[in-house]
Parts: sequence; C-alpha cells; structure tokens
Amino acid sequence: MIQAEDVTIDRGGRTICHGMNLTVNPGQVVGVVGPNGSGKTTFLLSLNRALRVAGGRVLIDGDDVTGLSRREIARRVAVVAQENEAVLPLTVRDSVALGRLATSTMFDYGNDADAALVDEALGRVELTGLADRLVTRISGGERQRAMVARAIAQQASHLLLDEPTNHLDLRHQFALLELVRELDCTTVIVLHDLNMAARFCDEVMLLADGHVVASGEPADVLTPERIAPVYRMRVDRVEHRGRPYLLFDSEPRDAAGETPDEEGNR
Repeated sequence: MIQAEDVTIDRGGRTICHGMNLTVNPGQVVGVVGPNGSGKTTFLLSLNRALRVAGGRVLIDGDDVTGLSRREIARRVAVVAQENEAVLPLTVRDSVALGRLATSTMFDYGNDADAALVDEALGRVELTGLADRLVTRISGGERQRAMVARAIAQQASHLLLDEPTNHLDLRHQFALLELVRELDCTTVIVLHDLNMAARFCDEVMLLADGHVVASGEPADVLTPERIAPVYRMRVDRVEHRGRPYLLFDSEPRDAAGETPDEEGNR
C-alpha cells in the first residue's frame, strides 16, 4: 500500500504541491493526470523519497519513508523515470540487470538466478533481440521499455512510473500498460493520455496548479465538467463498446480573445 497524507512539497522557494492525499491499495493501479506544471512528477518523486516533503508524510505498507533506508525503499519500490538522453553506454541486458542491485549482494549479483530474471524481463517488453546492443544505440522508445524491464527485474511490490508511454508507438503503449496491469504491483503512474488513464487505471487523481481537483474512479473523475476548466479545452465524452472516451477541441474565441458561453454570450 502507498499512502500520501496531506503532502506539501516546496521547490525553488515556492510550493508545488499543496496538501495532497492519496491511497493506493495493494495491486491497484492509480493514474495521476493533469496539464504540464500541475505537480504530477513532483508528487510522484515524493513517494519514494526522491524529493523530501515540506509537510505531511508518505507511507509504504504503513512505514514512513523517512524512516526507511535507501536500500529498503529500493527493495519495495521500483521507479521508471522519464526517458533521459544522459544514459550510460551499457548493453541493454546490463542496464536491465541493474534492477537486481536492490536485492542482490555483491557475491550473488549476476548469478544464474539473476540472469534468468533479466532474460524474463527482456522478453516481457520484447527486447530480447536487442539485449547485447548498447542502450545509446537504440531508440528512445526502446530505452523506455528497457527501463520498464529493469523495474520488472527488480521484483519490487510497488511501482512508480512517470510518463512511461513517451516515445512509444500506439501498439507498444497498449502492450506496456497491459503489462503494468499484469504485474499486480501497487502502482502509481503519471500519464498525459486521459483515455489511456481511463482504460488502464483503477482510479485517477486529477491535478491542477499543485492541487487535487478530483480523485476516484475514472468514470467519475474524467468528466467534461472537470476536465474542461483544467485543460482549457472543449471536452465531450462518448461511449464506444461500453467504454467512455474523451474528445477534445480548442475553445472557440472571438476577435477579442474571449470564449463564449453555451448561449454564445461573451
């Protein structure tokens, strides 16, 4: 279980996240959504103590993260950060194998059991054929999948993912998010695609300007009434094959830059 209780985070002399609360039950997948600058990544980084909170607390299975060692946090929580160009020139296999450092000792790191876990993780993200290639010589999407494989090899019971579908084509976006659900980890995932959040997340937390606008089941949170003012877009919701989908369009504006209301008034 992951719990954030009244979490406030300050960065650069200003408050980025204001009194946020979140509970993720074992095996649940909770999506964090919102426009750029709403505090999604900052909040996610606080859940494994990558960022310290200015107020409130974060609990992992009832234990305050401030009382856990870095190694203990790594045993419990795997993190897939946003794909970064500054990567080490390791092979894909060696990069994925770094996930075993959290639980292996210096004496058994890289043994046959570790190698089997790494091979399994590579297969689950469809990177077996690239295992011996340098991560600096593969695409951004392939690097992102390698980072997910590293998290799988880590075998942590909690998973934090920051926009893991960046750089992925549509098929691999679906495959990755389906895999996340199959892992049965307690998962918090930052997503930009609201329709993907609706499809793959048990619950969604909608952020705006560092505040929680709404939190709950996707059908209750991802409504035009809530989404439109947050994203400043015209939003319609339709049903297709029993699933809700959001459709977006820019708000019409007059010559003065004002947006008319539903009656056409300014």
